[in-house]
Amino acid sequence: MASGVLVAKKVGVRGTNEPVWAGKPVNYAVKCGSKADRHELIATSSVYDKLADNDYVTHSCGCSTGGIPTPLWTDTQVEKLGKHSSCKVLRTRWCEIHGNEFCAAILEGKRHRDEVSGQLAA
Repeated sequence: MASGVLVAKKVGVRGTNEPVWAGKPVNYAVKCGSKADRHELIATSSVYDKLADNDYVTHSCGCSTGGIPTPLWTDTQVEKLGKHSSCKVLRTRWCEIHGNEFCAAILEGKRHRDEVSGQLAA
C-alpha cells in the first residue's frame, strides 16, 4: 500500500484504450505487494504514519493474548524502494468477535482505546 499523486492515461490500440494508472505510488505498491506473503499487507512508512495514531488500526483486540492488546504491525524492509525501503507489515487480522466493531469504530472516526492507552502508559 502506498499513497501519492497518480496520473491516469488512456493507452492501447485505438478504439480500445483503457485507463492506466501511473506514478510512484503504483510502482511502490507493486513492489510492496511482491515482497508480501499470502495474507500480508505491507504499507510504506508514509501510509503507516497516517494510521499510526489509531489504536483500532495499530493494536489487536487482545483476544488471543489474554485481553492484552498487542501491536499488529512490525518493521520490514522493501529493498526495491531504495531510500523509502522502511515499511510496516501486517501479518494478522481482526478476530471474528471484534472485527466488525473495530471497522465501525474506524468509520465513525474513533482513534483511541482506553485499554491501549493504559498499556502504553504503564
